[in-house]
Amino acid sequence: MRFKIYIGIVLLIIEINGQIKNNCSDDFRCRCQTITATCSRSSLTTVPRIKENFIVFDLRNNLITKIKTGDFSNLRILKTLYINNNRITSIDANSFYGLDQLKDLYLFGNAIERIHPDAFVNLKNLNSLYLQQNRIKRIESGTFKNLINLERLLLNSNLIANFKEELVTSLTKLKTLRLEDNRLVCDCDMFWLWLAVNPNSNSYRIYNFALNAVCYSPDNLKNKKINYLSKKDFKCVEPIIVQVPKDIEISSNNINNEAKFECKAIGFPSPSIQWFKDGRQLFSEKYIQSENGSSLMINGPNENDVGTYECVAISNFGEARAQASLKINHESIDELEFNHQDSDVEFSNIFIDEDINIGENENIYQENSINGKFELILKRRLLC
Repeated sequence: MRFKIYIGIVLLIIEINGQIKNNCSDDFRCRCQTITATCSRSSLTTVPRIKENFIVFDLRNNLITKIKTGDFSNLRILKTLYINNNRITSIDANSFYGLDQLKDLYLFGNAIERIHPDAFVNLKNLNSLYLQQNRIKRIESGTFKNLINLERLLLNSNLIANFKEELVTSLTKLKTLRLEDNRLVCDCDMFWLWLAVNPNSNSYRIYNFALNAVCYSPDNLKNKKINYLSKKDFKCVEPIIVQVPKDIEISSNNINNEAKFECKAIGFPSPSIQWFKDGRQLFSEKYIQSENGSSLMINGPNENDVGTYECVAISNFGEARAQASLKINHESIDELEFNHQDSDVEFSNIFIDEDINIGENENIYQENSINGKFELILKRRLLC
């Protein structure tokens, strides 16, 4: 009897101690220290709730399959999240809502195949993102666009075939990009990466920028490091302008109308088109560019718009240029000047641009309100 009482007291003490130690979480398997909540190696299948005053949350080596929106919503000061080596298969939009101060996110060693473009949308203070050793095949455009403070992006040991430049364009602080052990197709879409790791290129970024990335295909480039390739290996086509903008001449009588330049270009990768006036790129709202840049509309052209316009087709592989001018003509085709005369005026075989034919030896005059006659003087483009 005494032994049973003793065992009961011991179990009660253990339970009380457990409650004291785990008052940071709704799961007794989590252990808490001053700034760290540790729930690793606990066979967890979902993310437990912890109090909001922790800096580090350790969920490593569990059985978690999904992160739900709101799982971390109260952790406003959390800096580091370990959720690697679980069984997560996808990252949904706003999965990390609430973690606005997060610096380091460890997601490696899961089974992630899909990442929603808005998965990391609120992580503007993130410095390091570890996504290696997953099953990622494709990364959507814009997935990393808000990670403006990201310095390290690890994507090695996945199944990625294409990794376009637009994925890292906004990552101006990026120092380390790991892409080795993927299935990279070394075609023209990857030429930007060759420029980034080539010390002789104007686009060279840093020494630690994807230096170990190798080609998976085509066969003639398989297992070759990207930085060892040559420019011609990427089979790109330099931009070619196939529709050159035409010169525009506007009559001063029609100065409030619109003027429109057209310019089309081809190439691989597809070039973007920029417009310049007298050597300066156009950004003013007065100059309306189509979505793909192939046309430039000028609303109400005036003397300030006169000049040389240049269409520039640009890609990573080169550029092409074409020019056209805008002029304003101050003499109208049908400008007339009437001088009062007392006698008829004869014209002989006169032809005007507007298909008006004044026959030989025909008298031309116009009566005015005081019964006088006028001499008709055609100021421009007369053929006699």
